[in-house]
Formats: sequence, structure tokens, C-alpha cells
Amino acid sequence: MRYYNITILLVIAAMAFAVTGCSSVDDHRDECASQRWERKINQTRIDVAHERIAQGELAFAELVLQDCADSSTHGQQARQMLAAVQTAQTLDQKIAKTRQQKSLEEQVH
Repeated sequence: MRYYNITILLVIAAMAFAVTGCSSVDDHRDECASQRWERKINQTRIDVAHERIAQGELAFAELVLQDCADSSTHGQQARQMLAAVQTAQTLDQKIAKTRQQKSLEEQVH
């Protein structure tokens, strides 16, 4: 009878270990897959932002970069690009305002 109890206890312990061990392996695999997906999607966002900047579509590039600025993998690069885009937009606005003022001055004279 004593061996029977020990055997049942060992079987239960093995089953419990197998269940908890497998779930932690699955959790780790899921976490790794999620991290790979995040890295890939953020790299794609950076690539799209580069393309949009080259095409002069700064507002769209800003939106894309804002989505990955808080990323652990590409956040620093995204924040640097975002700062450059915002600076360029500010300069574009100043240039447009100056041109508008010059146009108004020419109409007055």
C-alpha cells in the first residue's frame, strides 16, 4: 500500500510539472513571437516614414513615427526622426508665412 501512495504521488507531481512546465514554454514562445512581430512592424514603420519623408509627405511620416516612438526596439530612432520631421514642418510653415507676407506686400505696392 505504501508503494502505491508513493507511485500516485510521483505521477501527480510529474503531471503537475509537465503542465506548468509546458505552459511556461508556450508563454515564452508567445512572448518571443510577440517581440519579433513588434520589431518587424516597427522596422516597417521606420521604412515607410523614410519613404514618406523622401516624398515630402511630412504629416503622414509624423503619424507613422508617433506610432513607434514608444517602442523599445526602434523608439530612439523614431523619436530622432520625429524631431527632424517636426523641425522641417516648422520651417515649412515659416517659409509659407514669409511667402504669403511678401505676396501681400507686392499686392499693396
